[in-house]
Amino acid sequence: MEDIPTCVTFAQCYREQAHRIRLIGTYTKHLVFGRFDGLVHIQMPDCESGPVLDICWGPRGRRREAEIAELEGRYVVVVGRFYLSTGAPPDDPPDASHYDPPFISVESIRLAEPHEIPDLGTVEPFRWPSLYDD
Repeated sequence: MEDIPTCVTFAQCYREQAHRIRLIGTYTKHLVFGRFDGLVHIQMPDCESGPVLDICWGPRGRRREAEIAELEGRYVVVVGRFYLSTGAPPDDPPDASHYDPPFISVESIRLAEPHEIPDLGTVEPFRWPSLYDD
């Protein structure tokens, strides 16, 4: 196994911005305004959601139906680079608002082995850092 950080909470991901990580969480359909459009995120125990798989507006952002059917609701291991922002789609006007979730650029994804599934007990909710934090 490669020597890269393993993240099982969003707080751990947050500390690894732009780094290659091994992310373990629950493969979950990602609803945008109550609608499913092929996006998937990895549910993390310390936040309401988690990073989406690949850039949501890019060609790899919409996951294959076969992958969703196999992995939905199950623990997975994703290897890739974690980013807090997707940035604006290249064809967006400069003043357009857009959906900008954290994401992981997927190099590989597989079912987690039983020994890889974290037993975290109670986890404090992730708190976004404030400009006023010390």
